[in-house]
Amino acid sequence: MKTTVITVSRIKYLLLLAMSLVFVVGPFASGMDVDDVVLQLCIGLFGLCAVAFAWVIIHPMRLHMNGEGFRVEGGFIRRPKLVRWSEVDSFFVFQPPRSGRIVGYNFKPDSRHVTSMTKVNRAFGADAGLPRGWSKSPDAVAAELNAYRERATRS
Repeated sequence: MKTTVITVSRIKYLLLLAMSLVFVVGPFASGMDVDDVVLQLCIGLFGLCAVAFAWVIIHPMRLHMNGEGFRVEGGFIRRPKLVRWSEVDSFFVFQPPRSGRIVGYNFKPDSRHVTSMTKVNRAFGADAGLPRGWSKSPDAVAAELNAYRERATRS
């Protein structure tokens, strides 16, 4: 099977970077008293966020799908791991507590990925999940993953 790749949306991360930079540069530009400890902590926090968003723009996350399975690489992922199609039961969109919608998936009961942490994750709605920010909607990514899994497991 041909390898398919979905990349995160750099536009989304550019917007997040711009918003973070507004909170970093804004207090200096407005003449606020930047000696305040809380303001310094906020500037530090948003500065770290800006660095993280810039890193993801330079090294975007990619979802690779092939005949064996899928893996997410790039961003802050140092060692991408292949998840085999035969170990995945299904992909779906869910909303964890206090969060936006993401693509989740459940492992088959005999999968090597079923651990005690997987059982804890199930309480939140899925055995595992993919990061946010893809160039496609969560529904489209889940549908594409399910279709690819179906084709790969049939052959």
